[in-house]
Order: sequence, then C-alpha cells, then structure tokens
Amino acid sequence: MRDHYFLLSFCIAAGVCGAAVYWMLKTGWQWAIDVPGERSLHATPVPRTGGLGLIGAMILAGVLVQIIGGQWPWLETVMATCLCVISLIDDKRGLPVGLRLAAHVAVAFTYVGILFASGRGVSADLPALVWLPMAVFTIVAMSNFYNFMDGANGIAGGMTLIGFGAFAVIAGH
Repeated sequence: MRDHYFLLSFCIAAGVCGAAVYWMLKTGWQWAIDVPGERSLHATPVPRTGGLGLIGAMILAGVLVQIIGGQWPWLETVMATCLCVISLIDDKRGLPVGLRLAAHVAVAFTYVGILFASGRGVSADLPALVWLPMAVFTIVAMSNFYNFMDGANGIAGGMTLIGFGAFAVIAGH
C-alpha cells in the first residue's frame, strides 16, 4: 500500500509543478521571469519563483495522501516551505549572501534539532556530534547548490530528478 501513496504523491506533485510552470510561462508573470544578464548561466528567460510550484505540489500531494490514509511528512514540508520563502525573497528582492546563509542555517539547525529531540534520524553508527553538523551542512549546501544551478538550463531539474529519484528507490526498499 505504501507504494501506492508514493506513486500518487509523485503524480500529483509532478502534475502541479508542470501546470504551475506552464501557467507562469503562458501568462507572462514578469516578476517570476529571470532575464539573463552578464553573469547568468542561462541564455533565455527562465521562471524564478523560489520553488513555489514545488512547494505547492508537495503540500497538495501531502494533504491528499493524508486524506486517503497515508502519513504526511509535515515537519519536512514546513521546513522546506521555510527554505522556499527564503529563496522567494532572495529571488524577488535579493538578499545579502550572509543573511541568506544565516536563514538557511537557522532552518537546517531547527529541523535537525527537532529530529534529534524526537529520536528520528538518530544514527547508532555516528555520534550526534558528527551527524548533527553534517546534516545541517548538507541541508544548507544543497539549498545553495540549487540556488546556484537554478537558471542553468535544466541542470537543477535534472539533478532533482536523478537525486530524488534515487532517494525514492532507496526509500521503497
């Protein structure tokens, strides 16, 4: 039954993300379009939304799966939404790097702290003094890697598909 929830979540999330990007491109959301400049990695205008389509899809998929009897990862959704808000503000107004990094560290530290306090994600193989900073670093690094790859003509989407596809296969076993 777990596989059905995963497949349903994936289909809903993919559909909502695709529809959101299509709608933004067709309606010409000027605030959401990043026009290439001298330092850009992209040659044509691309959507720049801080992950709104992804977060909206994740929330919708989670709610629907919860309604039909699955378990919604609410903590992960809340933390990802916080990172999305930071990214959206950065995309829209431009945040100083130090402030953006501090916000990412705060969200990552909060998430990892909640996991540690609840006993989730605690590893018997690694002491907390090792895995806690590694987890915070990984969350902050991945958030910033995506920010860097964002306009690189499909690199972020390709990495998402490959990386999270691998996570999905691992989680299914």
